[in-house]
Amino acid sequence: MENNIVKLTVTIPSGGTTSDIAVFPETFYLSAVLVPIMTTSTVLNFTVSVDNFITSGVLKDKDNSNIIVTFDPASAAYYKVRPTDFDCWKYMKVSVADVQAADRTIELILRQY
Repeated sequence: MENNIVKLTVTIPSGGTTSDIAVFPETFYLSAVLVPIMTTSTVLNFTVSVDNFITSGVLKDKDNSNIIVTFDPASAAYYKVRPTDFDCWKYMKVSVADVQAADRTIELILRQY
């Protein structure tokens, strides 16, 4: 951990749309994501849980819209997220709408409260 920042990675497997589970350390929240080049998707969705996916749901805002990251699939880039949307979740999966042709590793940048 450097300057209260942690980097986690999750992978959306080839032939899949949803990543493995990211487990956030206590007192950390999502601050940014590094999205790799993806030729078939342009939006990340987040499914969250507080009990290791015994119960879970797609993360939505107060207007019942999915909280998403829209990205350019032709280039890898970092995308900031609104930290208050992610400040109470312990477990997270990242998903895309389209089946991936190769494994896609996404970096999750966490900051400490």
